[in-house]
Amino acid sequence: MNATTNLSRKEKRIVKHFAIVNECLYRKIHLKTGPKLVPVVPKQLRRDVLYAMHDDPLSGHLGQAKTYSRIQSRFYFPRMRRYVSNYPITVGGVGERFGVDILGRFPTSFRENRYIFVATEYFTRFAIIRAFTDSTASMAATFIVENIICQFGCPKEILTDRGVQFRSLMMSEVFNLLHTKHITTTAFHAQTNGLTERFNHTLAMMISMYVGTVHRDWDRALHFLAFAYNSSVQSSTGYSPFFLTYGREPLMPAEVIFDVPSAGLSQPFTSMLAEH
Repeated sequence: MNATTNLSRKEKRIVKHFAIVNECLYRKIHLKTGPKLVPVVPKQLRRDVLYAMHDDPLSGHLGQAKTYSRIQSRFYFPRMRRYVSNYPITVGGVGERFGVDILGRFPTSFRENRYIFVATEYFTRFAIIRAFTDSTASMAATFIVENIICQFGCPKEILTDRGVQFRSLMMSEVFNLLHTKHITTTAFHAQTNGLTERFNHTLAMMISMYVGTVHRDWDRALHFLAFAYNSSVQSSTGYSPFFLTYGREPLMPAEVIFDVPSAGLSQPFTSMLAEH
């Protein structure tokens, strides 16, 4: 017997727009390119979709109309347009959002370190890295307070994965005291913290080129690697993270040797960036 036999005429009109494939519910939509099935998003995952389609670096922080257009061609849930209009569509500024992650376990270094804590600032792409002996919640709190808060101030948001260190009572209290919103990735969209994930790959490649044959000196070069990364121009912004953070490029050893004079252009250009 057909499953729709006992449905009312109105219910049948609604049901014909949906399909079940591999036990997942899909909505049938029609685009200029032709018909398409898009997943129906449950309520608990809708904010993840909004975050992925607007806040993720690959989404470009576009406005409400473009964000809605991007979502409605890929997902479906009721009252989607209203949900998008109520979502805080903001670009953000320097120091407002950091992604934090933990790399390891690495071979124990001569300094007894086994893990690397990583933070990336989403506006400037500035990266912070620090080696630790362990990956506990206490270490995570130390890293966030000493390397983010004390250097850049309190961010509005910190993104992490769902590691036990970041979901601990200690970290919850830290975020509450700082009035910082803690956003975690989900299995649905593990790429929410995409900027930090991409930096992790870059860092791993850089470490592999500097580590010694005994693999116990990997932590000695971390500060130099961070400087090298932060002083390099990023294709996504057209500037180095160092410049966007401090308003000037760092002096390199060769410039000090040759005593290169300043052209006197940094202040006007910094002012121009501030206006934008």
